Amino acid sequence: MPRSSIGANDPTRRVGLPEAPRPCSASIGKVRCFALEKSEDGGPYALLDRPDATGLVSGAPSGKAVAPRVPAAVWLCFGVSSLAFAALCLVVVLRTDRFWYDESWYLATVDSLRRQGFSAEFLRGLPGPAGPLYTWVHYLLAPITGLTPLPTRLATIFLFVLTVVALCLAARESGIRWAALRTPQLLGAPMLYGSIGTALTEMPAMFVFAVHTGVLLLALRWSGRDRTIAIGLGIVAGLCCGLATAGRQTYLASLPALAVLGWRNREAWWPLAACVLSSLILPIFIFVAWRGLTPPRTAFVGVGFSVANVFTAFAYAGLVYAVLDSSWIAGRARLYAAVLMTGLLLNLVFGLVEHTPLQGTVSGWLPPSSMRAYSRVLGGLFLGWGLVSMVMLFGTLREPSTVQRYLALASILILGSALKVTIPYGGRYIAGSLPLLLLLALHRAPDTNWKAVRLAIAAVVGLISLNTYIMHSLRLEARDEASQERDGRSVGGGEIVEPG
Repeated sequence: MPRSSIGANDPTRRVGLPEAPRPCSASIGKVRCFALEKSEDGGPYALLDRPDATGLVSGAPSGKAVAPRVPAAVWLCFGVSSLAFAALCLVVVLRTDRFWYDESWYLATVDSLRRQGFSAEFLRGLPGPAGPLYTWVHYLLAPITGLTPLPTRLATIFLFVLTVVALCLAARESGIRWAALRTPQLLGAPMLYGSIGTALTEMPAMFVFAVHTGVLLLALRWSGRDRTIAIGLGIVAGLCCGLATAGRQTYLASLPALAVLGWRNREAWWPLAACVLSSLILPIFIFVAWRGLTPPRTAFVGVGFSVANVFTAFAYAGLVYAVLDSSWIAGRARLYAAVLMTGLLLNLVFGLVEHTPLQGTVSGWLPPSSMRAYSRVLGGLFLGWGLVSMVMLFGTLREPSTVQRYLALASILILGSALKVTIPYGGRYIAGSLPLLLLLALHRAPDTNWKAVRLAIAAVVGLISLNTYIMHSLRLEARDEASQERDGRSVGGGEIVEPG
């Protein structure tokens, strides 16, 4: 198949969406010419579909289009992701015999909704920091799931599948080739396994935000064709963002990043303005009822600031991004290693941060006396890696691609919201940034055999993390039951920060 090249300085390449058709150099066969290139804006597998001057392609039968084959590495990464998903489903089916701790705590809000309706009283009575979206979803699914353990968890898995489908559409709109095979790499985030395999609060909000991202990119595409349709799509995208914020408030932080998409593009202003305005309708109502950004019963989670949690959030995000794209590490490996060691030494000396990921698993290997040292060492490594991840994401803001700059800035803002989270920070709290980080990585790096290995390692860690969550929940249940027997009274629940 003939290949053609386009100059890196060509101004038509500095657009966030796929570029327009242009001539290629082939000369035989009356078909369209497809050239596979690594492009700045369409990603490493961007498909540049363009007819040549003569309408001919060398060696191609007349009347047939010649499309590039899917690289073997893409199939390999897809296979690893599929096996990881199958293993996750198997764990859920085999280990499900009851609700685990804060699952039943959150699902109890469905009864509150039935009794109180969507009222200010219902909103103020929510037991955890998450918004009402979780309750709405399980209220609607209750006739199907019966609010029983296995069907309810399978519903969460189905929401993950819908999230991947929505990200596939978003990836296609942003010009990523073979999106259906590559977006399942979202399972490259180990901390996501606990959210997919349990009936917790992250997946409903993540699904709606993925829809928001796809519809937003579609609205930008229509902004140059039909303003009315673009504004309508902008309103839909905004309503989805508002709904996602009703699930996890951190999604609201992504709105300022929309300014990147409107930079030097006046046609995009109308749909972007419609998106911003419509995204605020539902959150404003909820925040007024709460008189703050969290339900009154958990308002303490947003009191004050935590710089340590910001570094932890960026560190988790950097670990996920390194699985999806390690190309940014190769050129500066020694520098990043030096930053890691500096963070470790500073933390060992001054005790700046203590962090204990996978506590349930590690506590079975280390004696209690060593857990403090483990927390100090991991806290130092997270401190250094968080700084490295910050530098990487902020450096992406210099990319010529508008879409990549938007994805990077929205991720930074969502991760930066950890500044207002003052409780111990778990890995699943970065769930809001994961769809954006996946799309960014798919734009910037091709699939390789080494990437498939990283995905496999991440899957193993994720499955261990899910099992850790299950075991930790069962231990907490046993502790509460023992406490009830001792005290003769019920013990309230609390959201689990584990497994990290």
